[in-house]
Amino acid sequence: MLSTCKLQANLEGNEPDVNLVVKTTPHSRVTSSGLLSHCRVRLTTQSTPGRGKVSKLAQPNGDDFPEAADKLVDDSAILHGGNRHDGAAYLAGYVVECCLKTILLLETKTTWGHHLTNLTTEISRLYSIAGTKTAKYASAPAVKQLPASPVIQWNPDMRYRSAGSVSPAAAAIWVHDAKAVYDATIVEMRLDGVI
Repeated sequence: MLSTCKLQANLEGNEPDVNLVVKTTPHSRVTSSGLLSHCRVRLTTQSTPGRGKVSKLAQPNGDDFPEAADKLVDDSAILHGGNRHDGAAYLAGYVVECCLKTILLLETKTTWGHHLTNLTTEISRLYSIAGTKTAKYASAPAVKQLPASPVIQWNPDMRYRSAGSVSPAAAAIWVHDAKAVYDATIVEMRLDGVI
């Protein structure tokens, strides 16, 4: 039986900046030095400026691609860590979609559908045009390498596939590549004050 303890630390403002989750099992023990052994610990921080707030790109219909990418990148990693590989890969695809749509929305004011191949093609056009305001993000190595990544195969209809359609190894690559694209786009845009 698992027992969970969650600690949130608020360093500034009203939102927690640090979350510590400790999951214990019947084998968990407190050592003589006061340390807990045989447990799982997950520490997350909310250190990206602006994360958790409505972005400058929020649409009238409620769509907010940077914010969606924020929550989905974490959810994808959590699912992968919980051996839910199909769900992890599925959400990793959405992370990439949201990141690419953020670039396109900044530059062209359009979002181009759900197919990553089409979105990636449009993004590659942007980084080849000198002076585009999104060239830095569109030309990031993680973004430029997307055509060679397995995550490019993602599409929204994956949700209908049977369990086990994405192997643990493939899911690990998808989650990794999605996180790399997220870091190179959404995180960098926030740090640069673009979104």
